[in-house]
Amino acid sequence: MVHTEEQISLDDGAHTILERWGERGPAILAIHGMSGSRKAWEQLALHYGDRARVYAYDQRGHGNSDVSGPMTLHRSLLDLYNVMTAIPGGVDTLIGHSWGGAVAILGGRRFDSRRVIAIDPMIRQSDGAWYDKFLRELKKQKIPNKAIKRLRDENPPASWDLRGDLERYPKPLLLAVGEGPESMMPLEDLKYVRERGGPNVALRVFEGHGHNLHRSDFDRFAHEFDTFLARTDSA
Repeated sequence: MVHTEEQISLDDGAHTILERWGERGPAILAIHGMSGSRKAWEQLALHYGDRARVYAYDQRGHGNSDVSGPMTLHRSLLDLYNVMTAIPGGVDTLIGHSWGGAVAILGGRRFDSRRVIAIDPMIRQSDGAWYDKFLRELKKQKIPNKAIKRLRDENPPASWDLRGDLERYPKPLLLAVGEGPESMMPLEDLKYVRERGGPNVALRVFEGHGHNLHRSDFDRFAHEFDTFLARTDSA
């Protein structure tokens, strides 16, 4: 399988790394979550790299990207646009997890892609208690947390609420969400999506799995992914 890495310049002078698996077929662009990196998508890339070009990049402050510049959700969206314009032929499918799921949902509404997959997306900004717990875990694992603190501090709740963006979503969207307290989508948000998401939104709840369902149950996730691709290809 063809595998490449290249440095991408962003519009504010920052840089990131764009990694690609596969050499032909439609482009899938994957966006990782907090404390992750482009390497979080290797299993997905190896699974689909024989039929698609799978791209992944490091979001700002993560992996081999720069920490410089704002860590706002708006800046994340601008970074996504910069990366999308660097992919030959455009992006067929956007896929994101957690914070990256929020970026994918916003990007799918605003930019030119065919469809979107959001894995347990961070629809609303989490509260301070959630961040405190997350930061403690990162400290235990000796994982740098400066970017996470800035994501907390530079994104007040009023600026991070995607429920309105999910109303009557304009293109096919698969929401794959976990179950229980580890999921980023509480029951009231699931109810909101079911009532207002519109006909393009497919909601799948992974019973018994939490926030990282695409890793804890990859086979089922890949099945849902394949079903979604087949259905939207034939539509």
